[in-house]
Amino acid sequence: MEMLNVDVPETPSTPGPVVQVKTAAVKDLLRVTGPIEMTLEQSFSCILMFESSFDVPPHQAASVMAISSGNSLFIASSLLSDPHSLPTRRKISHVMGNIGHPGTVLLVPPIQPRMTVPGIERWPLMTFRDWDGTGSDSFAESSLHLWFTGSTQEVSIGYSGAQDKELYMIESVVSLHGKGEWVADLDILRALQSPSLIHLQRKSIPPSVKGQVVLREGFTEKRSETGCEENHVSQYNHQKLPLTAIETWWELLEKPSKDCVFLAAGNWQARLAAMMICIAQGRKVSIISNPVCWDCVADAKKTLSQQDNPVVYIY
Repeated sequence: MEMLNVDVPETPSTPGPVVQVKTAAVKDLLRVTGPIEMTLEQSFSCILMFESSFDVPPHQAASVMAISSGNSLFIASSLLSDPHSLPTRRKISHVMGNIGHPGTVLLVPPIQPRMTVPGIERWPLMTFRDWDGTGSDSFAESSLHLWFTGSTQEVSIGYSGAQDKELYMIESVVSLHGKGEWVADLDILRALQSPSLIHLQRKSIPPSVKGQVVLREGFTEKRSETGCEENHVSQYNHQKLPLTAIETWWELLEKPSKDCVFLAAGNWQARLAAMMICIAQGRKVSIISNPVCWDCVADAKKTLSQQDNPVVYIY
């Protein structure tokens, strides 16, 4: 039998065109089938479809802050979180319970939330002292409450004639109370979209690195626990960043003309409410949390375009 010799070409060591095409196809497949980043209104629209088979376009859910359906509450996570550590992917939280209304209810905030105006009887409660750098929670007796104005509006679901309302909006108010006294009504979702909000976000830094700070208009990404790469001391210095301490709601509502620090360490409800009040007043707000390098905060303040506009640091 005659043997036939066949030369088999060696496999190239570098990826060829076929491998590159397959890799591109896999990337396209993952892009189509992978997780999709959705907006809050898109998420609420999907929940309405899967929960109750209601086809509500996302634009009709633009002002919705929660949904009550059966024995479930779907609440915007930003209403339940500290403004410094808002969830990036999980935009909606599921809570067991309901608001006592039949059908599927969309909770929407009022168009114009109310806010109390401090009178002269509040002046003895306003000290506006210089802050010494000590963190504390001066708002432990503050709380958030949900109530309904009674205003409702039925949402069209494509047909009419049913005796009961199957899907409707109800005007819902998140109100702030301090020591049992009403202070303000809050529209938190609108406040989170304000350009006046300045986030100071901590990065995950390797232990071998002292810290990192990136300064740019509107944002400050801050450093490690022991310091920053600028070799700052990290302790608060009143000479570098003079701040007025805000320790009562009346001091915050009075709108001081200087840079100030709102002292509510570890109190996410008070921090969330203070952020909304300041934005409603047209003030710049900076959300910070421990650990923080105050020298870097002072440097970030200098980079802001409107240096004459006072900043409220919620700490």
